[in-house]
Amino acid sequence: MSMIAITYLHEIVRRNEAKNPGNTLNIMRERIKSTFKTFGSDNQNGLDIAFCVLNTKTNIIQYAGAYNPLWLIRNKEFIEHKATRNPIGFYIKEVDFKNHEIQLEKNDFLYIFSDGYQDQFDAKRNKFSKKRFRELIIEIHTLPLPEQKIKLQKTLEQWKGNSNQIDDITVMGIKI
Repeated sequence: MSMIAITYLHEIVRRNEAKNPGNTLNIMRERIKSTFKTFGSDNQNGLDIAFCVLNTKTNIIQYAGAYNPLWLIRNKEFIEHKATRNPIGFYIKEVDFKNHEIQLEKNDFLYIFSDGYQDQFDAKRNKFSKKRFRELIIEIHTLPLPEQKIKLQKTLEQWKGNSNQIDDITVMGIKI
């Protein structure tokens, strides 16, 4: 599913087919659904994504998400830009993906991520949780980005102990 989505995302962006990230995700969803229908698949898998476009001249970021939010920390204030609660793929009640436009300021911290970190189990089969992940991000956001990466890795290793990693884990932090 990821490979198909990456292919379509590159195609949509390269051909300049969409006017914003929300529109891009809508087009990608239709193409993925069409691909599965063409091949007679009853695949009901979906893809979660956070997709951003940054205008470096105006410092305006546009964001749209399929289940994956964008977190912004500005002057120690945590702001969550919620994702649309729909996957890329088939869904019972589809809605268009909401496009968010955010004026960034100097020293803003942005975070986008997959659900893998917060869904990771420990040895007792407890999930790390979104709440714990949010607290960790708030705690480490003022560290230099390389130190944030180390803290995220160490915390995850301590949490999961001998448990296997159950999902892909992506965390991307950007300081403006």
